[in-house]
Amino acid sequence: MVVLFLIDRFPLIVTAGAGLLGWIAGGMMVTDPAIVKQFGEDITSYATIAGIAGAIGVMAYGELMKRRAKSKSRAA
Repeated sequence: MVVLFLIDRFPLIVTAGAGLLGWIAGGMMVTDPAIVKQFGEDITSYATIAGIAGAIGVMAYGELMKRRAKSKSRAA
């Protein structure tokens, strides 16, 4: 109940949570054993860059979907 109130009052929490998930996913992708085996151990040094790219990508996609839904609701 409190969490729902906070999310309703501060929508930035949802965006920050999505960014955190994107960061974790990006870092996990480049440290996956199959990816390391394919590209070598040096690929793990790009974990931070992949995390940043993942966070930005997820937040940008969420913002795009939010704007698309808002424009559809205006048209209807």
